[in-house]
Parts: sequence; C-alpha cells; structure tokens
Amino acid sequence: MNRKILRIGPATLAVSLPMKWVRKFGLKKGEEIEVEEQGSIIRVGARKGVEKEGAIVDVGSLGSMAPKVIGMLYKAGYRKIKAIYSPNNEIIYKGKKTSEINVVKDTLDYLNGMQLWEIGNSRKDNIITSLESSKVNPKEFDNVLAKLYLHLIAQGEQVRDFLFYNTKILDEIYLTERLINQSADFCIRILVVYGHERYDKSFQFYDIVTKLESTADKYLQIAIEFQKEKKVNKEIKIFIEKTIEFISQLNSLYLKFKYEKLIDLTKNVEKAISDYEREFKSKGNLINYHLHGLLNDIYEIVEKLYFLNSEYFKDD
Repeated sequence: MNRKILRIGPATLAVSLPMKWVRKFGLKKGEEIEVEEQGSIIRVGARKGVEKEGAIVDVGSLGSMAPKVIGMLYKAGYRKIKAIYSPNNEIIYKGKKTSEINVVKDTLDYLNGMQLWEIGNSRKDNIITSLESSKVNPKEFDNVLAKLYLHLIAQGEQVRDFLFYNTKILDEIYLTERLINQSADFCIRILVVYGHERYDKSFQFYDIVTKLESTADKYLQIAIEFQKEKKVNKEIKIFIEKTIEFISQLNSLYLKFKYEKLIDLTKNVEKAISDYEREFKSKGNLINYHLHGLLNDIYEIVEKLYFLNSEYFKDD
C-alpha cells in the first residue's frame, strides 16, 4: 500500500498507519512501536502480539484429542487455558488408560511460559486453570530454533546408539522428544502471536518448525518399533548417520547461508533418498517406513531454506 508523507512540525515528517493494522494490534496514541531501517525499506512493527485472552476445553468430550487441543490453544496464543475434567473418568493417553486430571497436568507441563494457576469448582464442573507466567519475547525465536536443531541432532544420535550400541536409553529418547516438542510449540506460539522479524518469511519458518518436529516424531517411532522387534538391518545405521549429518548441515546453513553448500546438501539428500529406496523400499517394516519419511522431511526442510534465502536469486 502507498502512503503520503505528512509534515507535522518544522522538522518532523510522518506517515499514517493503516487503521486495520492498528485495530488488529490494539494500538493507541502514545504507545511505542518498533521502527527498523533495512536499506531503502523501513519496517514498522507492533510491540504487541495478537494474543487471545482465554479458552476453555472439556477433556471428557475430547477424549484422547484433549492434549492436542490444549497444545493447539497454547500455540494459538491464548494466555489462559481452562480444562474441565472429571476426577473419576479415564481416557486413553499415550496408549494407556489415564485419569483426566493426569492428562491435563502432563500436557500443561509441556507448555513453556505457562503455569498451573488454580484448581477449583465452577458450578458442577472441576476446572484446572493454566495462566501465562511470562510474556513471550519474539526475539527469542532464533535462539529457541537453534536449540530445536541441537535437540534433534542429539535425538538422532540417541536413536542410532539405541539401535546399535545401547538398548537402555529409550527413556532419554522420550525426554529429548519432550524438549523438542516444547521448543517447537514455543516457536509456533511466537510465529502465530507476533510473526517472525522477517515477517514475509513467517509461513516458511512455521513450515520448518513443524517439519523438524515431524522428523523428531519419526526418530521416536523408529526407536519404539525397534523396542518391539529387537532387530534391525545393519545397513540402516548408515542412513541414520546420514540424517544426523544432514540435520547438522541444515542448522549450519540456517545460521550462515552459503549457496554452494546448500546445493551440495540438496544433491546428497536426493542421493540418500534414491539409495534408500533402491535398498529398502521393498522391505516393508515400520522402521524402514519411518526412516524413509524422515529423509523426505529433511528434503522438504532443504526446500524451505531456498525460500528463506530467496534474495540470493534477486536479479539486480
């Protein structure tokens, strides 16, 4: 959109803000906004995010979907989440029957920046309330994303060791999965409430975070299937080590973009997928299935890095 420059004093020029944007962030006269110079472009950002005040969920009616809905509300930016539960009811959670209150507690423990605020009754309902304990700082996004990459590399190494060296570290894999989910959810909350500082790339950052989380899920599923089967093809180790190296390179390229290295990574991931399909596609067990999906998730993250660095292709 275009705006005319206005003179409001002897030495002051101003540009009006779009009212739709002002209303969206609830901005008022006298409040501060962020102004950042980027070459010939001036970026104007609201310090406020698009937060939502409160939400309430009925755990009993949602059943096993309740943890996902509570997590969704957190990622959507709600500051207060109330959960209605029945002390006598159980639902299936992580494959086991668990009381509704334990499901709520375990889910709330995952949510960075939220704390258990109140347990009480409202009319006939039992309610647990979780409240935001500290404001989300959008500038933390890159730090948390860096941690997400490092947790994912650690999880890949744990899964490799679990399959081939040490069968007693499944609990560590689960704990790392928890750290990854916490980091991913926090990143998504920032993107939904504030957007990324590079606002036009927010959607691509969202895709990267969800793909990294999906990769972690597949590492965990590989470990779970191995726990059941107690056997794995030795050649699988080569491909798991490749995925760890690929994720490490993705992290390096995110921190410091180098086009030639991204091209090399693209070719190496494509070759790994091709080699894997030739070697294992006909061997239809679930470990092979999840590893194939993991390689394809990595390839999709590689694609997103091209988008994040699309300025490289600009024709001056």
